[in-house]
Amino acid sequence: DCGNAGANSIVFRHDPRDAPSTRLAFAPMSSRLLRVLRGHDGALLSVIAIDTEKKQPLLITCGEDATVRIWEPKTEDDDDDDTIGPLCVLEGHSGRVNSITAISKESIRLASGSRDGTVALWAPHADFPLDDVPPISRLTGHRGRVLGVVAFVLPTGESRLATTSTDRTIRIWSTTDGTISENHVQKKPLFILDSGLVYAVVALHRQNHGVFLAGGTLQGDVHFWDVSGPGAPVRRNELSLKSHDDRVAALAVCSQVQNTQTVLSLATGSNDHTVRIWKLLDHLSPPAPTRSYRPPPKCHVLRGHSDAVVALAAAPGPNSAVPQHAPIALASASLDKTIRLWDMHSGSALRVFAQGHADHLTGLAFFSYSTNTIFF
Repeated sequence: DCGNAGANSIVFRHDPRDAPSTRLAFAPMSSRLLRVLRGHDGALLSVIAIDTEKKQPLLITCGEDATVRIWEPKTEDDDDDDTIGPLCVLEGHSGRVNSITAISKESIRLASGSRDGTVALWAPHADFPLDDVPPISRLTGHRGRVLGVVAFVLPTGESRLATTSTDRTIRIWSTTDGTISENHVQKKPLFILDSGLVYAVVALHRQNHGVFLAGGTLQGDVHFWDVSGPGAPVRRNELSLKSHDDRVAALAVCSQVQNTQTVLSLATGSNDHTVRIWKLLDHLSPPAPTRSYRPPPKCHVLRGHSDAVVALAAAPGPNSAVPQHAPIALASASLDKTIRLWDMHSGSALRVFAQGHADHLTGLAFFSYSTNTIFF
C-alpha cells in the first residue's frame, strides 16, 4: 500500500493550441487550477479517466476509505463553484482500495483491487447520480492485499484481467466480452503466476507481436510476461529491465510517432525519485533462435523529484496532426507534493505544478473535452 496522502482530487487545464504538435510548450497563463474534488474520507490512492458512450469524460477514484467514486470533472469557465461532489459512491470493500481499472470504458465496467484481498467488479449504469451501487461480483483467492489491477484484450478479442498481490502472485482472470455480469466472469483465475512482489502492472499491446504484461518490483526491476496466447503466460526473462535503484511504484505505456513509425515506450517511476522512459522499439519482438542476449533498450532518465514517484500518465495528442493515442507529454506525481511534466521526445522538464495539494500526491490521469484542451 502507499503511504498517507491527501484526500482531494485536483484538476488542472492546459491549452496547447499554440504549441507545435511534436512538443508541449506552455504560455505563462495557459495552465491553472480549475477544480478541487472533495469526498474521500482519507487518502486518495488512484485515479483513472474514461470516456463514456456519450463522449463525456469521467474520473474514477479509489481510496483509504474503502470506496470507489465516480466524478464528472466540470470545467466550464463560467462555473463559479470550484468544488463538486461525486456522482456515485461504490461501496463493497472492507479495506482500502489500492487500484482501479476500466474493463469497458464506454459502458462503465470497472474492477477495483483492495487491501481486503479481493477484486470487486462494478457495472453502474450511467443515469447519475446514483445511490447504493453494490459490486456485481467479487474475485477471491489472493492470500494478501491486492496491489494492482489491469484489464487487457487478447488478439482474439477476449477480455482479461490481471491482478497483483502481496502474496507474490499475478492472477489472470477471464472477463469474456467485457460485460462482467454474473454470467460472464470466470470466478476462478485462469492462471496463477509466481511473480514475486510486483507493485505496479500495465498491459502493452504490441502491434504484430501480441500482448505483454509489465510488472515493477521491489528490487527496481521490470519483468515481462507474454499473455498473447490462450495458454499459460510465459515470463520472458531476456526482456527484464534493471531500471531503478529502489522499488518501481508506477508504470505507464506511451506511444510516439517517429518518422511515421509508432514507437512503443514504457515509463517507470520509482522510490529512487527518478522517472525513466524506455524506448522498446523491437524489444518485445520474438526472440531470435540463435541469440539469447538482448541489449537493453535506450532510456531517458528524468530527474527533478525529491521523493518517490508514485504515479505516471501520458497525455493524448492535442490535434489531428498527431495520431489519437500518441502522447505529447508525460506527467509524474510524487510524494514531494508536485506534478512534473516532461517532454516525451527529449526527456527534458517542461513544467512543475506545486499548487493545490497540501499532502502527498498518489494518483494522476489525463482527460480531454476536445482535441485542443487537456486536463489532468
